[in-house]
Amino acid sequence: MQQSKLLPYSAAFVSHGGSGALLPDEPSPDAVRDAVRELVDDDRVRDTVRSHRPSIEAMPAPEEVVPVLEAFASGGTVAGSRGAR
Repeated sequence: MQQSKLLPYSAAFVSHGGSGALLPDEPSPDAVRDAVRELVDDDRVRDTVRSHRPSIEAMPAPEEVVPVLEAFASGGTVAGSRGAR
């Protein structure tokens, strides 16, 4: 399924943020190839992606997040979490 159908606006945010490319809803293989080449070859994209690395590395690991999500989904609370019920 195309990203634009799942998350209508996220592709535009990523593209305008300098770390992605916009593709049509049903891109041709040539369009995908050209977009990948553009992203790989563009130093500005590489620099933008690298600038996000510290914040991504600071995010909790999935095994830390899953119990929190499970607790919220079951209506429970999680000590120390924002928005706990």
